[in-house]
Amino acid sequence: MDRTTGLSGDGFIELGRAVEDARIVLLGENGHGVAEFSELRSHVLIWLHEEHDFNVVAFESGFFECGHAFNRLTEISARQLLYDCLRYPFQHAELLPLFEYVKESQLTDSPLVLAGVDIQAQGFDSNYRPAFLDSAIVNGDATFESDLKDIDRKLYLVADSGGLGDDRYTWATENLGAISKTYLTAAEMTEGWTRWVFKASTAWAERLASRGRMILEDKPRPAEYFQIRDNWMATLTEAVADSIFGQQKVVLMLHNDHARYGLFRNGEHQIQSAGGLLRNTFGADVFSIGFFMGGGIIADNGRTRHNIDTDSLGSLERFFSAQTSTTGYAVFRNNSNKHIRQFADSVQSYSRMGLYRQTMVPANEFDAVFYINEVRPPEYRIPRDD
Repeated sequence: MDRTTGLSGDGFIELGRAVEDARIVLLGENGHGVAEFSELRSHVLIWLHEEHDFNVVAFESGFFECGHAFNRLTEISARQLLYDCLRYPFQHAELLPLFEYVKESQLTDSPLVLAGVDIQAQGFDSNYRPAFLDSAIVNGDATFESDLKDIDRKLYLVADSGGLGDDRYTWATENLGAISKTYLTAAEMTEGWTRWVFKASTAWAERLASRGRMILEDKPRPAEYFQIRDNWMATLTEAVADSIFGQQKVVLMLHNDHARYGLFRNGEHQIQSAGGLLRNTFGADVFSIGFFMGGGIIADNGRTRHNIDTDSLGSLERFFSAQTSTTGYAVFRNNSNKHIRQFADSVQSYSRMGLYRQTMVPANEFDAVFYINEVRPPEYRIPRDD
């Protein structure tokens, strides 16, 4: 087992061999509120950029928001770049050095591109969309442009960050055909990243309509409500890798559930992960890395702190804690070590988000796993610019 405690590039020799031929590396995390995950994944990303020519970093955050922030990169600080790109759960002070690195890289021969791959609006508060819409469509007639802006304001509620409300969900259900046609027409009138903003908007409308049907029929949220999101995270990652910026090597940061290759549970539903969908498209060019922890405190998406339930820790955490007292990793893909293979190819229990136990076969879900023995919540108060 390869281990690294100092987190220097020299500690990633085995990992470097494993990702050498990959085009898409998925960096998971077992919960969004862990400071050490933000620090370590940033370190791995910078190493992949400098040593293995990965030139796009994409986040499980808004496709429009991150892309629009990157388009304004020269006008704003690294701190503002972080706030404009990342959604509320991800706004960690520990990520600020990464965004500073993104800005600094623009002055080099190998600039790092910033992107998002989530269709979800950033807290229903996409403040930049009105100006974007004003400039995006330049050859449309006045009626079409008015219809487009009216639809967009209803779905993204720029002036109201309080949430959508049942009437908007049911409106999306009843008008989904017209909404999709309008966005797809706008997509055909544009190109590049802007075209994909409109394509992604059709998926957002579809997801809202799925919830609207739930309201109208008085039923629980259907599986499609959750599956649409992973489908489109995979679709947008493919677009980022293959068309929007040309052929690129991409590092994608997202939850373990989305980074894994198999199914994950959301309520009563089994959802095919974005990682599995990407593996279906790109095959072995995808390399997925799960991140797990053994103890400490984490924060949930609302930033509430939780002590990791030690009773929920399983054989995965015990395996890694026996190998290292701090931080370590193991590569599963093409590993000939019998000890590692026996562990990775067998059913193992683990603590999901540090709160309750689940099981998986590690090698079926990830190509490698990082483990941190003790974690803490992120610092959400990001230092102000000098």
